[in-house]
Amino acid sequence: MVDYSETIESLNARPNLRSGEVPDIELLNRAVASELAVGVDYLDRVGMANVTRHEAGLLSCGTAALQTVPGLRIIGTAREKAGVLSFVLDGVRTEEIGEYLNRDGIAIRAGHHCAQPIHRRFGL
Repeated sequence: MVDYSETIESLNARPNLRSGEVPDIELLNRAVASELAVGVDYLDRVGMANVTRHEAGLLSCGTAALQTVPGLRIIGTAREKAGVLSFVLDGVRTEEIGEYLNRDGIAIRAGHHCAQPIHRRFGL
């Protein structure tokens, strides 16, 4: 978790450990590397061209659907962008949107998540 983020520095929140507990960083690094390798193998099998095409289709469909929601503003509308849809909804906190969508099994990231500089840029 991040407490504060700027373009050249950030302040990470302290991990939630029991008193005297120390995380095994080497074990965590091995686990992350192992899972990363599994993900890369999967993408190699599927083919990045297929992934890119599918992502573009999802982005197009999601953008069209969100544009029909009254009071919703999509943040970041570049023509050639990554398959991420960021949005704000008039009068509704991001945490409330996240909780509402979670009830239907839709997982989103709600909040600033290290994006405080871009939030300031868009006046959020």
